Amino acid sequence: MSAPKIPLLALVQWIGGEYDLTYTAGVPVDWIFDFDPSTFESVDEDVSYVIEWRESSKNKKPKKGWKCFDARVVMVSRSLNSLERELAILEGIISPLRPERTLETIRNNLKNPVKRTLGDALIDSDGVQSEIPDSSGKKKKKKKKNEKTKDTVIEENENGAGNAGLEVPRVEEENPDLEVPRIEEENPDLEVAVVEEEIVGVNQDQILNQQIHRDNQAIKRTLDLLVAEVRNIKASQTEILQRQVGIQNPPQDPNAQVEIGHAGSNVFVSRNQWDTANSRDTFHSMGKSLVKSLFPEEVLLRSNFQGGASKINKNAPQRLGLNRNIMAAIKGFSNATHYESCNFQKIIVGALAFSEAVKQKFPADFKQTLFGMSINNMMTEMRRKAQIAVEIEDQQEAK
Repeated sequence: MSAPKIPLLALVQWIGGEYDLTYTAGVPVDWIFDFDPSTFESVDEDVSYVIEWRESSKNKKPKKGWKCFDARVVMVSRSLNSLERELAILEGIISPLRPERTLETIRNNLKNPVKRTLGDALIDSDGVQSEIPDSSGKKKKKKKKNEKTKDTVIEENENGAGNAGLEVPRVEEENPDLEVPRIEEENPDLEVAVVEEEIVGVNQDQILNQQIHRDNQAIKRTLDLLVAEVRNIKASQTEILQRQVGIQNPPQDPNAQVEIGHAGSNVFVSRNQWDTANSRDTFHSMGKSLVKSLFPEEVLLRSNFQGGASKINKNAPQRLGLNRNIMAAIKGFSNATHYESCNFQKIIVGALAFSEAVKQKFPADFKQTLFGMSINNMMTEMRRKAQIAVEIEDQQEAK
């Protein structure tokens, strides 16, 4: 017996309203209008969907219908943990809007799959007794009375004409072949055997899944060890080569300037800033580290990744862009356009340079849209903290 299929879930970012720019993981995809998960590849900031929020305290559809919200779909998966890991990487604000009851129902269904036993087959949902065919071509219905009353059999002809409901006493001595088997008395282990067989099937599936998971973990550990060994070998080879040619590494000045991006970008960060950014294990975190090094805080507070007005939320404020040519840098172009009306020409080139630097380190993992969303999330969080600081300062001055 196979385990129940886990439904597809989505990680979404809400647009507009009180939950604007917050994230929810675990939204069932069948709540999303006009969304085809089979054609979904990656999030598009210019595309939004209407989501029907089918979550209520009574688990019943309200008379006025479900509430609807506007949102971007960031990721789809059958694993809630995968969606939550992606949300942690993006470092977005978690929305209080969460389908707790629906997720709990899904968990319960996975833990307690419905099992159909022999008793379920003999008794239907309306409580009607099942018909047991007889070799003589007639049908018998077993009618259960109280313990003091004898069992009776109602006979019906094959064409459906019976004895007008007359009850024919059971004559066990004269008709031994017509006796209805007493499942409860003569076959007490039959239903238990069916249930046990189904449980064994479920357990075998679980054991197989656990074995596959253990094998995958073992393979991953082996690959990690191999990668570590390759790094050690490369480091040893470098040391041997340096000793052979008599080259020694001079101590590095932490304040020395490092040019990032392509040669001639004329964008520099300190050695410490570069080492910090280069130590990050995801392209999101490396990019955010370099952004904070290259851009003044006041620029980040009034900017977003691309700049301009939102194409979806018309009420959102229009902000400056960090660099309109960042897309060209991601695609491999190396020349930045200088905007004469902007006072941050060096910073504009810097945005281009750090994008190249991030993509060079993570060529396979780098995703343009997710990179931009993580930078926007960082600046949104900075603005939120700055607003809180202003409110606290105003309260102190008012005292």
